[in-house]
Amino acid sequence: MIRRFVRRNTRNLFLLIILVILIILALLNDMINEDTMKNIKHIDILTINSIFIGFLFTTLGVIVGFLGNTKIANSDRAGYMDEYYNTIYFGLVFFIASAISGLAALFLENMDNNKYVLIIEQIAILLGVAFFIKAIFNLASIIKKVRKNL
Repeated sequence: MIRRFVRRNTRNLFLLIILVILIILALLNDMINEDTMKNIKHIDILTINSIFIGFLFTTLGVIVGFLGNTKIANSDRAGYMDEYYNTIYFGLVFFIASAISGLAALFLENMDNNKYVLIIEQIAILLGVAFFIKAIFNLASIIKKVRKNL
């Protein structure tokens, strides 16, 4: 099962590894820190997260809507659509993690100044945006396949 997951998500996992390396470098060079969040309100981050979550759910709905197309339906049955779905799921998980961190900082005492919560909020939104961009490219690829099939 793990082997199949890795095989079907090679690109997603490769993107995640590259992003983790870049984030570690950014943390070491102090590009991501708690001071960055001091000028930004958590409500603004929550709004951004909820907008991206909505877009990702819309993208998922569009992809599911294409299952009426024979070529896409066959690809889905064969498991080739898993990468497209999982890209969206990765993005949703990261945006939800960022939103939970923002809510914790907003509503829990002493969490607004907790540097780990602030850093998690930043890292999660960055990862979410990266997977959102990949999901949009994936959607464009699917639309291209559907248009060729017409």
